[in-house]
Amino acid sequence: MSSRTVISGSPVSIVLRGALPSDQGYVASTWIRATNENAYAVDAALDRRTARVVVACPSDNRDRIEGWACYERIPRATIVHMAYARRAQHRDEILDRLIEFAIDGRKLPVVTTAAKQLDWEVKWKPTRMTLQELLRP
Repeated sequence: MSSRTVISGSPVSIVLRGALPSDQGYVASTWIRATNENAYAVDAALDRRTARVVVACPSDNRDRIEGWACYERIPRATIVHMAYARRAQHRDEILDRLIEFAIDGRKLPVVTTAAKQLDWEVKWKPTRMTLQELLRP
């Protein structure tokens, strides 16, 4: 995925980019810390063949992660496993852009596997399913 600007303005613009292998440690640790989710389940979700992670970062520092979303686009739904943004000036806007990217205009139900209700869920109203339910063979 090439990066694209999603929030313009001062002090810096925010762009979305695909996750790099070096991002996985930060993504996993913030996911676990924010939700108290089991580390093995988080790793299993990140390693799913259809799982994708999109990262929000400043346009002038692509290594600084301001937010991220782990999602899957499956035939009958969009699964947003987790979306996270730092406590920053544009936090809600970053979360909105990450979720919009994950959904990609699809008119399908949104499902979340986050272990506890998160801020973005108030607006997007996903159906809840546990990560263990999803990962069960």
